[in-house]
Amino acid sequence: MMFNSCKLYQLRVFSSTVKQEAEREEHYDRLLPLPIWQREQKEKAKKLLKEEKKKGRGDEEKRHGEVKQDQKETRRHRKDEEKKGEKKEKIRRRGNRALERKGRDCARDEGARI
Repeated sequence: MMFNSCKLYQLRVFSSTVKQEAEREEHYDRLLPLPIWQREQKEKAKKLLKEEKKKGRGDEEKRHGEVKQDQKETRRHRKDEEKKGEKKEKIRRRGNRALERKGRDCARDEGARI
Protein backbone atom coordinates (compact mmCIF):
# COMPACT_ATOMS: atom_id res chain seq x y z
CA MET A 1 0.00 0.00 0.00
CA MET A 2 1.56 3.26 -1.10
CA PHE A 3 0.92 6.48 0.76
CA ASN A 4 1.12 9.85 -0.72
CA SER A 5 3.55 12.11 1.16
CA CYS A 6 0.83 14.73 1.44
CA LYS A 7 -1.48 12.23 3.14
CA LEU A 8 1.28 11.20 5.55
CA TYR A 9 1.87 14.84 6.44
CA GLN A 10 -1.84 15.34 7.02
CA LEU A 11 -1.93 12.27 9.29
CA ARG A 12 1.00 13.57 11.32
CA VAL A 13 -0.54 17.00 11.71
CA PHE A 14 -3.88 15.50 12.66
CA SER A 15 -2.34 13.18 15.26
CA SER A 16 -0.29 16.00 16.77
CA THR A 17 -3.33 18.27 17.01
CA VAL A 18 -5.32 15.50 18.66
CA LYS A 19 -2.51 15.01 21.14
CA GLN A 20 -2.32 18.73 21.87
CA GLU A 21 -6.07 18.93 22.40
CA ALA A 22 -5.96 16.04 24.85
CA GLU A 23 -3.14 17.71 26.78
CA ARG A 24 -5.09 20.98 26.90
CA GLU A 25 -8.17 19.19 28.22
CA GLU A 26 -6.10 17.52 30.95
CA HIS A 27 -4.59 20.88 31.85
CA TYR A 28 -7.98 22.57 32.07
CA ASP A 29 -9.38 19.68 34.09
CA ARG A 30 -6.62 20.24 36.61
CA LEU A 31 -7.42 23.94 36.82
CA LEU A 32 -11.16 23.49 37.37
CA PRO A 33 -12.29 23.46 40.99
CA LEU A 34 -13.19 20.05 42.36
CA PRO A 35 -16.65 19.25 43.62
CA ILE A 36 -17.09 19.55 47.39
CA TRP A 37 -17.13 15.79 48.07
CA GLN A 38 -13.88 15.28 46.14
CA ARG A 39 -12.21 18.13 48.03
CA GLU A 40 -13.26 16.58 51.32
CA GLN A 41 -11.87 13.22 50.24
CA LYS A 42 -8.56 14.81 49.26
CA GLU A 43 -8.30 16.62 52.60
CA LYS A 44 -9.00 13.39 54.50
CA ALA A 45 -6.44 11.56 52.41
CA LYS A 46 -3.84 14.27 53.08
CA LYS A 47 -4.50 14.09 56.83
CA LEU A 48 -4.17 10.31 56.80
CA LEU A 49 -0.93 10.54 54.84
CA LYS A 50 0.50 13.04 57.31
CA GLU A 51 -0.41 10.78 60.23
CA GLU A 52 1.08 7.75 58.50
CA LYS A 53 4.25 9.67 57.75
CA LYS A 54 4.57 10.68 61.39
CA LYS A 55 4.09 7.08 62.48
CA GLY A 56 6.19 5.76 59.61
CA ARG A 57 9.21 7.87 60.45
CA GLY A 58 9.61 6.22 63.81
CA ASP A 59 9.03 2.78 62.31
CA GLU A 60 11.46 3.46 59.52
CA GLU A 61 14.14 4.62 61.94
CA LYS A 62 13.55 1.52 64.02
CA ARG A 63 13.75 -0.65 60.93
CA HIS A 64 16.99 1.05 59.91
CA GLY A 65 18.38 0.49 63.40
CA GLU A 66 17.24 -3.13 63.34
CA VAL A 67 18.95 -3.66 59.99
CA LYS A 68 22.20 -2.22 61.34
CA GLN A 69 21.89 -4.37 64.45
CA ASP A 70 21.30 -7.47 62.32
CA GLN A 71 24.35 -6.64 60.23
CA LYS A 72 26.47 -6.30 63.35
CA GLU A 73 25.14 -9.59 64.69
CA THR A 74 25.87 -11.40 61.44
CA ARG A 75 29.41 -10.01 61.42
CA ARG A 76 29.90 -11.13 65.01
CA HIS A 77 28.43 -14.51 64.19
CA ARG A 78 30.81 -14.92 61.23
CA LYS A 79 33.79 -13.93 63.35
CA ASP A 80 32.69 -16.30 66.11
CA GLU A 81 32.27 -19.12 63.60
CA GLU A 82 35.73 -18.43 62.17
CA LYS A 83 37.24 -18.44 65.66
CA LYS A 84 35.45 -21.68 66.52
CA GLY A 85 36.70 -23.22 63.29
CA GLU A 86 40.25 -22.14 64.08
CA LYS A 87 39.98 -23.54 67.60
CA LYS A 88 38.65 -26.84 66.29
CA GLU A 89 41.49 -26.99 63.79
CA LYS A 90 44.06 -26.34 66.54
CA ILE A 91 42.48 -28.98 68.75
CA ARG A 92 42.47 -31.43 65.86
CA ARG A 93 46.12 -30.72 65.14
CA ARG A 94 46.99 -31.09 68.81
CA GLY A 95 45.03 -34.30 68.95
CA ASN A 96 46.92 -35.72 65.99
CA ARG A 97 50.22 -34.73 67.53
CA ALA A 98 49.20 -36.24 70.83
CA LEU A 99 48.25 -39.46 69.09
CA GLU A 100 51.57 -39.46 67.24
CA ARG A 101 53.44 -38.93 70.50
CA LYS A 102 51.41 -41.59 72.19
CA GLY A 103 52.19 -43.97 69.34
CA ARG A 104 55.89 -43.17 69.60
CA ASP A 105 55.82 -43.68 73.33
CA CYS A 106 54.11 -47.04 72.92
CA ALA A 107 56.60 -48.05 70.25
CA ARG A 108 59.51 -46.97 72.46
CA ASP A 109 58.11 -48.98 75.29
CA GLU A 110 58.09 -51.97 73.01
CA GLY A 111 61.65 -51.21 71.99
CA ALA A 112 61.07 -50.32 68.36
CA ARG A 113 62.90 -47.55 66.60
CA ILE A 114 61.07 -44.64 65.10
